[in-house]
Amino acid sequence: MSSYEIYLLSGSLLILLGILSTIATMTNWASAKYAVLFLVLGAGLLYYAHISNFDGLDFSNSKGLFIGDVPDAIYKLIGKVLN
Repeated sequence: MSSYEIYLLSGSLLILLGILSTIATMTNWASAKYAVLFLVLGAGLLYYAHISNFDGLDFSNSKGLFIGDVPDAIYKLIGKVLN
């Protein structure tokens, strides 16, 4: 697995945890500090994954961040764990 896929999966997981934590804090009328922390860290990791996917300094041929890469990264992670 490349570093792009690791950052993509961890950022997506933190965003998901942030959304679920936001829903939980809204139903309990609690403080949303951990929800905001998860969302900010997840967004930062997704941004870093986007930045790390560029081919050097040539931004015209950049691949960028694609939402379709998430399932492929999950399948690679499952294959790596099972292998």
